[in-house]
Amino acid sequence: MSHIFISYSKQDISFARHLRGLLQQQGLAVWMDETRLTPSARWWPTIEQNIITADAVIVIMSPRSQTSDWVERELLLAEAPENRRPIFPVLLDGKPWSRLANLQYADMTHGVQAGLPSGLVEALRQVVKPGTGQPTALDIPGDMISEQLFQRSRFRGLWVGLVLLLIVAVLGGVAAFLYVSNRPPATPTPVLIVAGAAQASATATHTLTNQPATASATPTATLVPPSATLTTTPSPIPPTATLTSTAVPPTATSTATLTPTLTSTFTATATVPPPTLTMTPSATALLPSATPTRTLPPTPGPGSLRYDPTGVRQVYVPAGCFMMGSTSGDSDEQPVHEVCITTPYWIDLMEVSVRDWKAFIDVGGYGNQANWTPEGWAWDAANGPSTYTLPENWNIPIVNVSWYEADAYARWRGCRLPSEAEWEYAARGPAAPIFPWGNDFTIGKAQTNDIGLTSAAPGGEKPEGASWVGAMDMAGNVWEWVADWHDKDYYALGVRDNPPGPAVSNSFQAGDFKVLRGGSFQQDLLAARSADRYWAPPGGRAEMVGFRVVCGV
Repeated sequence: MSHIFISYSKQDISFARHLRGLLQQQGLAVWMDETRLTPSARWWPTIEQNIITADAVIVIMSPRSQTSDWVERELLLAEAPENRRPIFPVLLDGKPWSRLANLQYADMTHGVQAGLPSGLVEALRQVVKPGTGQPTALDIPGDMISEQLFQRSRFRGLWVGLVLLLIVAVLGGVAAFLYVSNRPPATPTPVLIVAGAAQASATATHTLTNQPATASATPTATLVPPSATLTTTPSPIPPTATLTSTAVPPTATSTATLTPTLTSTFTATATVPPPTLTMTPSATALLPSATPTRTLPPTPGPGSLRYDPTGVRQVYVPAGCFMMGSTSGDSDEQPVHEVCITTPYWIDLMEVSVRDWKAFIDVGGYGNQANWTPEGWAWDAANGPSTYTLPENWNIPIVNVSWYEADAYARWRGCRLPSEAEWEYAARGPAAPIFPWGNDFTIGKAQTNDIGLTSAAPGGEKPEGASWVGAMDMAGNVWEWVADWHDKDYYALGVRDNPPGPAVSNSFQAGDFKVLRGGSFQQDLLAARSADRYWAPPGGRAEMVGFRVVCGV
């Protein structure tokens, strides 16, 4: 397998991912370790294997990587006489290293805004063959999964009955880690709720009886039978049925003994959507006895499906609590803490598609200032609409849209971008598994780079990877903008109920960044974890970044 190995500090992971994406666009296979969190030899054999089999090693130079023991260890392995891998330094910030002074470096000090230097591409092509395959995969160690589950149960007072078997096999110096859960989660079946779909049969019967009366002569009596009026209003306004009964009592003009008895029975049967029957009896004599039958519309459950006013499918997320974050992720995913979403909401079944986005464009969404925040409107005036050419397949997620554009689209639909907490809760639910479908990463359940994708795939092609409420593609395919600014220390505040996110950005790098969630077709299983957090400037556009929206109930 021809590939490039990227050596970097974990604090520079956003730039490392950016560089990897640029290289993959050039048809170059790239491997980078997104698993290393604490010093451990447990996954070093896989790292070692990918270094000694690499055609080239890129070292991201920064003050952080210069002091990293792991970067130094990787460099020593690449430089070892028995390996002698070609090394290509890339300067992110700080000064070039004297340790690599004999090598020409590529300047990418603009960070995640930097393009790929043509000289670097040409130099790499001299030693690396283009390819679409993937190097040796690196799984999440089983003990990390166990630790995360234990931590979650310790905080919530529950013990999750999960046994992980770690089987280690060494063949020819290549280590593979396999982990299996004995309780694979079931994919939830969405319940379809469509206005007007329900029917109900309602029957009302009442009896009116006049009791004996005494008169001094033969009376003249006039009786008007009860009249019934059934009125329905078409869906979506629930129909209203009104039953009116009118009875005029006998009129006596002389004295006599009269024993008139009137028994009137009225039966009304209606089949109407949805099932609501309201009866209003009225009588000038004795009131009839009527007990109407009334059935309320069902309350949506987790995964109930609806169409919003623009025709986009959404699934229902009920209120609830879960453990947010991860003990096995980056430092900005910690500490793990309980978060409660107290208000239910609807979230898009899939990422916003090209079809959905075109509807926004066709009605002049860009030119309507009501759709934009003041900051977004100023950004739009300076940058204009995206020049991204819409693909012919309208089911593909829209990409190359900035946070400001995604926010404007959400406002146009009468909705909003989800908060980080809402997004993660929709992906994980109360049980909070590592991935939307469970604790095991299974190739084929998500649109990630292990299946060789080079661009976003049509939404909903991986139903087996759906979340607990049936939301599709919450792992892989495209990164998704959420409402929050990125603050690496925000979880430490421990905001429990409906965390709104920080007021300003406090990221690992200088500048203001919004949060991205869910990974993409360019990322691996680490970014597909529901707790993983990524970030980018709100005005940035990229081919692997899209979004979905949430609406209130």
